[in-house]
Amino acid sequence: MKIVLKCGKLIAALFVSVFILNVITLAYRNTSLHLSNDTGATDYKALPNFITGNLQEGFAFVKMDEDGFNNQSVMDNIDILLMGSSHMEALQVSQSENVCSLLNEISDDKVYNIGVSGHTLYRCVNNYENAVNHYHPHKYVIIETDRINLDTDEMRSVINQETVTPDTNSGIEYYLIKYVPVTKLIHIQMTEWRKDKSSIQVQETQSVSSSEYIQLLDSFLGVLSKRIDCDAEPIIVYHPESVIGEDGELEYSDRNNLEIFQKACERKGILFVDMSDDFNKLYHEKHVLAHGFINTAVGTGHLNKYGHQVIAQRIAKVIREDWK
Repeated sequence: MKIVLKCGKLIAALFVSVFILNVITLAYRNTSLHLSNDTGATDYKALPNFITGNLQEGFAFVKMDEDGFNNQSVMDNIDILLMGSSHMEALQVSQSENVCSLLNEISDDKVYNIGVSGHTLYRCVNNYENAVNHYHPHKYVIIETDRINLDTDEMRSVINQETVTPDTNSGIEYYLIKYVPVTKLIHIQMTEWRKDKSSIQVQETQSVSSSEYIQLLDSFLGVLSKRIDCDAEPIIVYHPESVIGEDGELEYSDRNNLEIFQKACERKGILFVDMSDDFNKLYHEKHVLAHGFINTAVGTGHLNKYGHQVIAQRIAKVIREDWK
C-alpha cells in the first residue's frame, strides 16, 4: 500500500512539474509548429492566429495572422511581398516594430510579410516562383538575408530543384509539441546543441572568385530575375552581423563576397541593398547595434527594433528613388 502511495505521489509530482514547465514555456519561448504550406510560397508556416511568447531573446508576444504569418491580418492586392528567415518573421520584437509594419506606416504601399524561421536565401529563391504566383505583388518582392557568401551545394540543390523540407504536421512529435509545449523547447535546444558548424567553415574557405562559383551564382540568382506572371521586381536586402572591434569600430563578417555578389545581382537585374553603412550610422549616432538584445550577447542574434527601423527606412528610400 505504501509503495502504491509513493508511486502515486511520484506520478502526481511529475504531472505538476510538467504543468509548471509548460506554463513557464508559454511565456519564455513558445513558437508554433511548422505546418506545410500548400501554396509553396514558403516551405511551412505557423498555426493560424497562434500567439507566440518570447522572453529568451528580446521581449515580445506576437499573434500570427489567419494564414500563419506575422501580420495584423491577411492582405489582398499587395504591392510589396516580404520574404526571409526568422529575422523577417521577427518574433523578437513587437508586431508594430517589425519591417513590415513600419513600411506600411511610412509608405503608401500595401506590404505583406511571409518571413518564416529557417528560410534562408536558398529557400526563398527556391520558393520565389510560387510566392509570386500566389500573392501577385504589384511592385516588389523583398528578400532578407544575413549571408551572401553562399554554399555551392546549397545553390545546386535549388537550381536542380532538389530541396526538400520536412514539416511536423502529424505523428508523435506533432502531438507532443502541440499539447506539451516544453517538449518543443527541449527539441530546439537539443537541435542547437548538435548543430554542426562545418557548413559555415566551408563557406569561409571556398573560393568565391572562381569562374565556376560565379557561373553557379548567376544561375542561382537567375531564378529571381524571371518575370513570372507579374512585373514585381526582386530586391535583396543584406544585413551582415557585426561586432565591435578593438578600435571601437564595427567589423562585419561574410564580406569577402560582397563585390562578386553585387555584380551578379546587377547582371540579373536585381536591386541589392547593403545595410552596412546604415548600421554604421546607427552605431555612431545612436550608439546601438542592429542585432542583439539586452538579454543576449551584444550585437549577436536577431534584428532588434533599431535594426528593423533602419531597414524599413532604407527600403522606403530605395523604393522612392527607384520609382522616380
